[in-house]
Amino acid sequence: MKNKLMKVCAAFLITGLMAVEANAASIWLVPDQADYAVGDTVSVTVMVDASDEPILAGGFDTFIAGLGTVLGYTGFTFDAAFPTDPSFTSTPTDCSVDTTAIGCAGADELNSLAFGNFAGIGGPFTVGVMTFDALAMGVASLTMMDNDIPSGSFFSTAGNLMTIDYVGTEIRVVPLPAAVWLMLGGLGMLLGFGKKRRDLKMAAA
Repeated sequence: MKNKLMKVCAAFLITGLMAVEANAASIWLVPDQADYAVGDTVSVTVMVDASDEPILAGGFDTFIAGLGTVLGYTGFTFDAAFPTDPSFTSTPTDCSVDTTAIGCAGADELNSLAFGNFAGIGGPFTVGVMTFDALAMGVASLTMMDNDIPSGSFFSTAGNLMTIDYVGTEIRVVPLPAAVWLMLGGLGMLLGFGKKRRDLKMAAA
């Protein structure tokens, strides 16, 4: 454990000294746009492609207009096949719950989704899935940027500071479609008729 910690510290020391710009990698969110109803569980998949120059380690923040009002963060799960090293791994801090948490710049932030691997992360890979509850009608725009604290920006296995192309998404929480309301209304009517028939049978008995 001590040796592994020393390797992690040495890796970050080397990468901090070798801040040369590297080839770009991409991190994007799927779906790129989606509609949900209040009460739905919203799943947003995080993807990465660093095939030009593999990622050693780093992290990013997600900013969500509507965090805590339109969407309530419930967690992040790393994909079982994603080659992350536990030494580098952290799931985001929900700043809408605690705006004073380390690294939080405001209540609309999920701070520091961090990952890395000494062997490097190329891609494309599924990093994992963010999950939310759809709390109220509205639009939640998800954008990303390099983390500052505590994990910092992404570095490549060559020790280069990486440029990450981030592509966010938009989640719309909308009223139930009219067809659903018609169906629910029809079911209500059928239930009402069924109850009325039972009442008439009981009265005639």
